[in-house]
Amino acid sequence: MTKKQRLAIYERDGWYCFCGKPIDSALKSPDPMSASVDHIYARVDGGTDDPANLRAAHRKCNSSKGRHTGVLKERRQKRKFGTDRNQPVPQPLRGRDGQRLT
Repeated sequence: MTKKQRLAIYERDGWYCFCGKPIDSALKSPDPMSASVDHIYARVDGGTDDPANLRAAHRKCNSSKGRHTGVLKERRQKRKFGTDRNQPVPQPLRGRDGQRLT
């Protein structure tokens, strides 16, 4: 993959990782928060280098994802951080008296 193709993926994704946090373009590898290109479906599982199968990622997020598509992890993170408008932000459980349950 050429540098121009990588930059096109980063620009398309607005320099945001799939974890929902911004990617600092000034950081360089091997910094764990530096930019990398993630294959949504791994090449070993039949994924391609087509731009539709690529997305911007922090190096740390990309390596921790491994071969998994990361869809479940993304849903959990979106709910946790409230970035998915279709999912409510989890609220702490409260008893009848309004006290937080542990």
